[in-house]
Amino acid sequence: MSNRVKLHRLGQRLTDNDIEPSCSVMDVLGRNGEITHRVVIDCGLLPKQGTGKDGLAWHAPDLSLFEDGRPIDAVVITHVHTDHVGYLPALSKYLAKNAQVTMTKPSWGIVKHGLREGLSVNEKRGSKLPFSLAEMDDILNRERIIYRPGEYEILSGLSMYAHPAGHINGSCSYTFRVRRHDFIHYSGDNCKHNQAGIKGAQLLPKNWYPTTIAVSDCTYGADMDSDFRSWDEEAKKAATLAADALARKQIILFFAFGIHRGGAVAHELGRQGIRSRVFLDGSIRYYAHQQNGPMGRWCDLDEAFQLQHTMRVVGKPAIGAPMIDTPVVGMNRDRLIEEGNLAVITTGGMGGPGGPGVDWRRHVLPNPEATIAFTGYVAPDSDGAKILAAAQERKRTGQRVSVAFSGVNEKGEPMSETLPVECRVEQVRLSSHDSRRNILEWFREYRPETAILTHGSKQAFDSLSAELSTEIPHLVRSDETPSI
Repeated sequence: MSNRVKLHRLGQRLTDNDIEPSCSVMDVLGRNGEITHRVVIDCGLLPKQGTGKDGLAWHAPDLSLFEDGRPIDAVVITHVHTDHVGYLPALSKYLAKNAQVTMTKPSWGIVKHGLREGLSVNEKRGSKLPFSLAEMDDILNRERIIYRPGEYEILSGLSMYAHPAGHINGSCSYTFRVRRHDFIHYSGDNCKHNQAGIKGAQLLPKNWYPTTIAVSDCTYGADMDSDFRSWDEEAKKAATLAADALARKQIILFFAFGIHRGGAVAHELGRQGIRSRVFLDGSIRYYAHQQNGPMGRWCDLDEAFQLQHTMRVVGKPAIGAPMIDTPVVGMNRDRLIEEGNLAVITTGGMGGPGGPGVDWRRHVLPNPEATIAFTGYVAPDSDGAKILAAAQERKRTGQRVSVAFSGVNEKGEPMSETLPVECRVEQVRLSSHDSRRNILEWFREYRPETAILTHGSKQAFDSLSAELSTEIPHLVRSDETPSI
């Protein structure tokens, strides 16, 4: 067992409002200070609006730590959202010869598609690529699958407990035993409440309670309103919006993230009584059905979506998606746009700048009878933020407001257009993150000696620090102290 452990957080925010790309390193040290085990937990990136002067359309962790020449012995991935896994292949050059990459069964089921989709998006935007196909292939050849929760020996002499995190299907937290009574916990993202397809996460077994929380999920740490939003109430709001649009034979466009969220919206519309004219577009067509397949569950928290009432928009198959066994039943996008009278759930989740949602919004935004609904977090510099701001300005002034968009279309062609925001604009907060109250309760239930605040804006860290500074003996902010 180790005498000391050094913890690093490699992803940092670009602005105070960002949530940093996730990448953590645990260096277990021997008696003479040598690194006996080097483990990386997650390696994500965040898309940026436009392509910067550096030729990048993404922000990734700084991997210069690994230039010390000490190889990475193992990588574990909590879940396959881009901010946790999107930069994973960039680790390839730093891995030990026999290093394995560990994920749950559902995560391995879709990670290849997600990584290939990331390459495709950057190619279309003319950005430098975050990694090469050779690096991606190397990572995919290092597969180690976790089929069920429990204790595993991740490396010789280093045990960990894999525990469901309740965030998306396949999500997992990891707790490492570094001394007999010392446990270091990496939560990834965490969610205590039930949602479509996922039951809420439970606490760890008591004999694995962490003495150190190395990674937390502080996404809603400064959002007081999050304590008063419930999944069921937001799902009812989504269904009410859809029912209203369909009753008037109009279009309602739900912007949703491809992994989990799009399928969850479709499931909830059916559960709330919207059982026809619901269409899935973009990568949601693949991910929603993949979750329902044999690779979609690894524990009792993961559940199937009910998607019998949905159809897929027929178009070019998403890059990297394997053939789906069931026949593709759907309709052409142009025909659907012409007909109207539908609820369509599409990527990108923040309203652009890429994905088939760009085609849809061109027809929906200028239509005063149509509706756009964002189903989750919208970053401050995204196209969705522009649309929401325009709707607020229209409400405040009573004047017509337009938004200028730029980027690329679904085919990768340069696109620049200005559209009036005439439609109804709503935000439905179907969150798979914990509310502020639940974040605080989570820390207080474990009562660790040391906790590092991660995965949140400066405002979130400020708010949570004010609450927890007198309760946790060693409270650290990753934006101020990236290594301890």
